[in-house]
Amino acid sequence: DAAPRDPALYAQLAGVYRRQGERATATALYEQAEELGSQDPAVACELARLDLEAGAAQKAMARLQPLLRQQPIEPRAVLLMGDAVQKLGDSDAAMTHYRRAAQMAPAETETGREARAKLAQMGAVPGKQAGRSGSRSAPGERPGCVTLYALLSIFTAVMGIVGAFALAALYAKGTSAFQQALLDQGLQPINMAQITPFVGIGLIFGLVSALVNLIIGVGLWLLKNWARIAVIVLTTLGFVAGLIQVTIMAGGLRATGGTVSGAFQLPVIGGLFVSFLVQAIIIFWFMVNRDTFE
Repeated sequence: DAAPRDPALYAQLAGVYRRQGERATATALYEQAEELGSQDPAVACELARLDLEAGAAQKAMARLQPLLRQQPIEPRAVLLMGDAVQKLGDSDAAMTHYRRAAQMAPAETETGREARAKLAQMGAVPGKQAGRSGSRSAPGERPGCVTLYALLSIFTAVMGIVGAFALAALYAKGTSAFQQALLDQGLQPINMAQITPFVGIGLIFGLVSALVNLIIGVGLWLLKNWARIAVIVLTTLGFVAGLIQVTIMAGGLRATGGTVSGAFQLPVIGGLFVSFLVQAIIIFWFMVNRDTFE
């Protein structure tokens, strides 16, 4: 009564009702504490725990995700996220979260003991990595490879947009200016009449492609799952297109009497191999590490 706007008091009162088994009242008071601006991570964790007890795993995840974005090393939130994904049937992701919680919380704490007990129930040993699941990032934590991929996508997109506008501005100045720019770069002049119908289409395609890369890069930076799926789809299409192109080139060489080994020298073969390998690794990583994304 004396401090009706104090979120900490609402949280403490919620804890009292929680211990008495009055979950509905405790939930209402914890939510009131959140509405009043509580920054205590225990409030979000207790609400998520109540949701899990009520069988609402998706709702618990929705409560925990904002907290984990702000505090990715909060062990209670990581542990509860493990409970949520376990209820949703993803045992590998649950083990990853439990192992991470066990690494962050000392063994003598309640969270540490609970995380280790759940790992033991699943047949895992805290501190040891089991397959790929142990190498995944903590929830809310952006892996370095995703950060690099996102930055490269954003940088490439920005350069593509700038280049498209620069090319459009140069072309708008007229044929002579465009031809002079080619000469300045040491290139041979071209027949402008032949390329004029395709300039607009090319610029629009370039801008759209750059915007798609920019959106995907921002989505990866924010760990959005749709961006992960977009990377898988586009990389797979690029992989398949590359294989088709190589097959067509090899067939054309045979048809004209050339030899594949003569056209595809060792550096070319090495470059193609590295390119396909990188694409395969990207596809594999983004498929396996789905639990890193929201």
